[in-house]
Amino acid sequence: MRGVFAVRVLGIDAEPLPGVANVGNRPTVDGGSRDRLEVHLFDFARDVYGAHVEVEFVRKIREERKFPSFEDLRRQIELDARAAREILGIR
Repeated sequence: MRGVFAVRVLGIDAEPLPGVANVGNRPTVDGGSRDRLEVHLFDFARDVYGAHVEVEFVRKIREERKFPSFEDLRRQIELDARAAREILGIR
């Protein structure tokens, strides 16, 4: 189940928080062989490291892939975030 997904995170606030997630081994940054789940919550600035949460996968946006440069990856992350916001119905 690798790829980039629109997600909602439960367990931090009373209501689910919208975001975008990557599941995989981060090939552009040589993330190794171990898969990871990384979630970016939109418009959120609190420290929640160590919190136990539930991640609801709403829809897959694309497959994980290796980009030729960090700049290419950065641009794709912006597109992924826009797609996730649209899927989740937020601006």
